[in-house]
Amino acid sequence: MVADNKAKMIMSGIARRVNCRHVNFKKIIPLKEKIKHWLSKLSFRTGVIVLALCVPCYLISFFPVIPWVKDLWPLTVMSAYGKWLWWVVWFGLAKTFQYGGITILGVEGFKRVKSFFKRKKNTTEDCSGQPGTE
Repeated sequence: MVADNKAKMIMSGIARRVNCRHVNFKKIIPLKEKIKHWLSKLSFRTGVIVLALCVPCYLISFFPVIPWVKDLWPLTVMSAYGKWLWWVVWFGLAKTFQYGGITILGVEGFKRVKSFFKRKKNTTEDCSGQPGTE
């Protein structure tokens, strides 16, 4: 009977250690919010620059698989694992820049960028500087 109780105590201790009670998930969420808050305090210009950095990273990530780049860039002659690793690193950087830039811009900044491109597309000017009729 005593050995049975001792075994139960040992097992309950193991169960307590295996249970993830020592990880406080409530502290992880505020860290995420702190990062988002810190990024949102950065300027609009910084957000645009960070967002623009994702374009070269996307291009670099796909360099090894483009056939006509082989003559221009010697690193395209690499193993399949090397190409996979190259893609994972550069594509991950591109996604990080993309989501970081969107977070920095926020909703209002994203509207500003969107309106800039709409305004640029809608205003066609002739040589005299007057808006066109298109």
